[in-house]
Amino acid sequence: MAIATFAASVSRPAASTVKVGTCVAEPYAAAPSAAFILRNASDIIVRKLRDTTGQPVAGLGTRGSILGYPSYLDPFMPAMANTAESIAFGEMAKYFIRIVNGVRFERSDEFRFQDDLVASRCILRLDGALVDTGAVKTFVNTT
Repeated sequence: MAIATFAASVSRPAASTVKVGTCVAEPYAAAPSAAFILRNASDIIVRKLRDTTGQPVAGLGTRGSILGYPSYLDPFMPAMANTAESIAFGEMAKYFIRIVNGVRFERSDEFRFQDDLVASRCILRLDGALVDTGAVKTFVNTT
């Protein structure tokens, strides 16, 4: 099982609900690399969600885990806002990262010559892509 929709009310957090369904195919959800990726502020909001009786939603209490899946914090995920894709879920092994043109090291004796310093820099260009678009889905917040 995975997240299909979150319906969260900022003004009434006790009335917030979580609807659990399927958003990725079962083989992806059952994969060992299936996980949630979200921002720390989004993680806090998810942990405060309550069911219709006002009780905390089962499976959201333990930090580092959502509904039995690992959850990872990424400060570069968008904050929860209208139409923001703030939570990702799926088989993260289907996202590949590659190094473009290798690693380049450079040295300059002239840049800080007046201060008797040598400047160095390392340039690394990375690229990434989701190879299978069905493997990872994102939650789009609505108000």
